[in-house]
Amino acid sequence: MAAAGVVVVGAGIVGATAAWQLARRGVDVVLVESEEPGRATSAGAGIVQPWRPAATGPWARYSDLAGATYPQLAGQLAEDSGRDPSYATVGGLTVSRDVTALRAMAAELEAARTARGWTGLGPVELLEPGRAAERFPVLDEGFGAVWSA
Repeated sequence: MAAAGVVVVGAGIVGATAAWQLARRGVDVVLVESEEPGRATSAGAGIVQPWRPAATGPWARYSDLAGATYPQLAGQLAEDSGRDPSYATVGGLTVSRDVTALRAMAAELEAARTARGWTGLGPVELLEPGRAAERFPVLDEGFGAVWSA
């Protein structure tokens, strides 16, 4: 059995990243996984959306840091592996027939973006019904949306 300075249990996104970052710093690491490494991560479908305006308390800070750090992490991964991790900021769309709720969400996101210094979140745009379908033709005319990138 191999000896290691640190044993990381679980090769999902958190465990694999922890082991990788420790190894980058010269720590002797063993990564242990009972299943296929990264298997649970596939359930996330590549979705990284840390910007949740309702998040408060101590977790809000970690969520904000994760969102701000992710592009740098993807860059490190590309540099270390020589492969493109295919990370791209493509935006998010929340769809509803309730325009009042969408207006409130857009205002809340924009206020949180400003107050919490979310540099990775672009402008927030309210798309009224009809306008949302112009931008995203698969939507029914009755749906509005909040778009952010």
